[in-house]
Amino acid sequence: MLATTPSHTQRLQHAFDRSVTDLRRAIDSLGDSDRRRAQAIATWFDGFAVEQRAHLQSVAELVIPTIARRREQQADELAEIVADHHCAVDEAIDDLSVALARLASRVQPWAFNHDRAIDAVHRLEAATHRSNAVEADAVLPVMAMLHPSELYDIELRTAALTPVRHAAFACPWLVSSLHPGEREQILAGAPRPMRIMWSLSQRRYARLVEAAFGPATRRHLAVVPDLPTITPIPQPVPADRTLHLVTA
Repeated sequence: MLATTPSHTQRLQHAFDRSVTDLRRAIDSLGDSDRRRAQAIATWFDGFAVEQRAHLQSVAELVIPTIARRREQQADELAEIVADHHCAVDEAIDDLSVALARLASRVQPWAFNHDRAIDAVHRLEAATHRSNAVEADAVLPVMAMLHPSELYDIELRTAALTPVRHAAFACPWLVSSLHPGEREQILAGAPRPMRIMWSLSQRRYARLVEAAFGPATRRHLAVVPDLPTITPIPQPVPADRTLHLVTA
């Protein structure tokens, strides 16, 4: 769910950052042999991993190649900058997916797999924060110079990276990550299908979050998300077209 403006992409990155920190806290606090909660966390993470991988793929295969049409050398530099960070995120997702599946299994040893899950989620949190910081510093300022039609094309092609059924997770995950002060405003301007999906999926998603992260009164997941800091992206200064007379 890559949005069509850099400021919306910053909100998406904020949602990733919050989510991995909440996930790390939840896995750290898992009680001995709490397999039911581990199963809920694994289910939630399956949806989150699809969303995060789609974002990485979109940046690497859609955003940067679009930038390359305008600034080929700069696009090559961006690709090199983000590649290592994306690789670290991918590896941590793989390791955590395996650890959570084993943790939720009734035939696997709990302590060993819990330790593996803790190690993987700590690596995922660190790698996600680094990757988002690099994208914010290096990719978003250049992305702001793309034409709206190019951004719209990226969004449409990004949506095709995930199955349609994934929207039942992606929509409530992203909307729930918005600060309440922004939520109504952004939903009001969102496409009608997204508003309908939010209405249909928010309760089911809330039940999954409660099962994975605990009741709102005691869970580690922040009940009220932080308001993200949206950094204004500098726009290129248009050339001065004023005619100046030169006198001898």
